[in-house]
Amino acid sequence: MRCLAWIVFCALIGVLGCRSVEPPPVRLDEPRVSSSETPSKQPPADPVAPGPSASSRTTDFAFAKSKDDATGETKLRLAIEACDVEAVVKSEGSELIVARHANCRLPVETYVEVWRQILTAAIDDAGFVGSKIHLGWGRIASPESDTMAPVMSRRLASAVRKDSRWDPKRAIIRADGDINALVRELARPSELFPELVRIAGSLGFSVDTEHIEKVLVATPEHWPGEGGGEFNAQEKLPYDAQVVFVLNRLSN
Repeated sequence: MRCLAWIVFCALIGVLGCRSVEPPPVRLDEPRVSSSETPSKQPPADPVAPGPSASSRTTDFAFAKSKDDATGETKLRLAIEACDVEAVVKSEGSELIVARHANCRLPVETYVEVWRQILTAAIDDAGFVGSKIHLGWGRIASPESDTMAPVMSRRLASAVRKDSRWDPKRAIIRADGDINALVRELARPSELFPELVRIAGSLGFSVDTEHIEKVLVATPEHWPGEGGGEFNAQEKLPYDAQVVFVLNRLSN
């Protein structure tokens, strides 16, 4: 069942494509950093993400819903000022697959509330009582104008920077190892996306990082948002990757 769910998930990602534009730096398995093109900069989101405010908790977002009977996929869409979100939802046995596309420029607490309601709508629409929700977030740093892109990029860079196995000068692992595996180990949801942990907890789920691939590395000038702040301008750090989270239902 897990293999089947993964195949279906990959198919969804292939269709949705996360609609991202690949940033200029190369993948980490090619330990060089491209600087041939400087991406456009957007103001960084607040790196400290507070919990949902009282006003955001009482805001109900109107989602447009459409279902494809042939594929069994449901699309949930939200278009409000400075925010465009689409989630493709599909049930597969006891598991639910959600693939994200989002380009939101909202306060972090409002953005988080949008995603709490998306996941709630996905669960309710599917009548989901199963054990796992696979959430394909797509690229951490894409779109660059998305609220969470600069926040999550810096969190990823910070998590790897603190680990002695990473060499920020040469942009390689000091010992033998797989870069995707290292980043997956270090990019725990509590480090990378604690807001999702909070959302999942409110819905009765825990969160793990299920899959990471296509890690990108660059100096801070190439990251989404402005500057590197606390980072050395010459440090080469992972700042982007394709990520899938898994929400596991908590036992009663």
